[in-house]
Amino acid sequence: ENYENNVKNNLEKCLEGEEIHFQAWYDTPSAGKRFWEVSYYPYFEPDNTVSGIVISIHDLTDRKEAEETIQTIAEGMSAEVGQDFFERLAEFLCDWLKCGIGLVSELTDETTARALALKVDGKQVKDFQYKLSGSPCENVMVNGLCHYEDGVIDLFPEDADLVTMNAKGYLGVPVINKKGDPVGIIAGISHEPLRLPDNAERILQILAARAASELERKAAEKSLKEKSHALGERVKELNCLYNMSSLVEKKDYNLEDIYTGIADIIPPSWQYPDVTCAALYIGEKTYRTSNYKDTPWKMTADVEVHGIKSGMVEVAYLEEMPQEDEGVFLTEERALINAIASRLGKIIERHRTEEALKESEERYRTLVETSSVGIQISDREGRIILSNPAHHRMLGASEGSLIGNYIWEYSVNEEAKESLRNNYMRINKEHLDPSPHITKCLTIDGRTIDIRVDWDYMRDSKGEVYAICSIIADITELKRVEEALSRHREDLEIKVLERTSVVENPQAALIVIQCAVVANTPYRFVKLFAVLFDKLSQCHRRASFVPLIHPHPPLSGGGE
Repeated sequence: ENYENNVKNNLEKCLEGEEIHFQAWYDTPSAGKRFWEVSYYPYFEPDNTVSGIVISIHDLTDRKEAEETIQTIAEGMSAEVGQDFFERLAEFLCDWLKCGIGLVSELTDETTARALALKVDGKQVKDFQYKLSGSPCENVMVNGLCHYEDGVIDLFPEDADLVTMNAKGYLGVPVINKKGDPVGIIAGISHEPLRLPDNAERILQILAARAASELERKAAEKSLKEKSHALGERVKELNCLYNMSSLVEKKDYNLEDIYTGIADIIPPSWQYPDVTCAALYIGEKTYRTSNYKDTPWKMTADVEVHGIKSGMVEVAYLEEMPQEDEGVFLTEERALINAIASRLGKIIERHRTEEALKESEERYRTLVETSSVGIQISDREGRIILSNPAHHRMLGASEGSLIGNYIWEYSVNEEAKESLRNNYMRINKEHLDPSPHITKCLTIDGRTIDIRVDWDYMRDSKGEVYAICSIIADITELKRVEEALSRHREDLEIKVLERTSVVENPQAALIVIQCAVVANTPYRFVKLFAVLFDKLSQCHRRASFVPLIHPHPPLSGGGE
């Protein structure tokens, strides 16, 4: 009754000049339930009056069923991802194709495929792999969609899996990625002849595209997981090396504690820390983790100190693990143990260097502190940065009071200060050759002393001058004694001349006097000969005296 009413209403509207369009399911006597698109068109006469109706009917059943199938796919699988999606897809293939077996697989290489999901007679089958050669799946990879309605076993006699599955019909399509490369297969396999459903190719293409998207997502997720794992491993490696540095940077560190600490921080940096142990062999001693056990699954690296093997680092697994790049170990773990061994060698080198430096500094400090001469180090600006006790005593200064003062502050006057300052700056600028010099300086308590300064440059590892070291000796008393000795010798020489006998000759008086001038000063020379001529004049008043002066070999102390 509703149908008749709808038809009457549509006819009335169309006779009034209106077009009517609609879609609906119809039960037909011969074709069963069909989905039609129906259109009513008014037929106009030349005078624009409606004299009839044209009815157009399009059968859209196949398209409607495909759309509903696609809708079912969308609703059933849109929320599924990963393994759940693949299992749901295998189940859908069984329901849609009315077959006993649904297969979703990915290629592991050019010859082999691995089932991501395989449903056989209502049950999910795990860990299924198969060879492509001689199978209908091989044809799918080459030719695209393949349909074998019946007798698939006879067509592919080399495929033992088809026999095991009691297969008769087969429908498969390749899964193609965005680059156009085949990456997998989806297929339905039946125990009875397999009729190709309407719009099967279109639906299979949709399913294959969705499967390709999921495989790409799976690959991206796997890559991300691998990268995250690799990053985590690198973080563990960095933590290991950082912890090693932290052990060494502790104040008053003890090498024994460092060795034990390094052994303990190694296992967490390996791929399987729960079953990892470690040991360090340094010289004759061994440092091990508490869970150490000698096993065949181990790797080692030599510890070298100044190019000489001085020990070994060992890392071992307590049980056999999956094979990796180097036995059960990763390539990165080989690099890490090498880095640990290298770092450990440098730690030992540093410790030995520091110990040698401490001994050297102690000897140097003792030498400086107990030296009887002054030792002074001044920077490039002339500030005193080191002064030993002897130097302080020399200047009458309290211990440490000279540090930070300029070296010219102890010159005897302003002119001497300016001269020393200029010379010091010139020495630092032009790097003149070091040479000793004698000068005077003023002590804290106002005394003037004579000093001898021997100096040289101090250079850093690059050869750059950063300070000047001076050895300063107080020669005041030495100069006083030298001057007293000089005066005494001079007086002695004069007395010798006074007591010298005069040789007389009736014809002529020739007095030959050979003397050596002790001091190299004109004043003493003149004074000596003044006395000589005076005495000669008193002895020989009528004689003429001509002094004959000739060079005399210099004495060992210098002079002419």
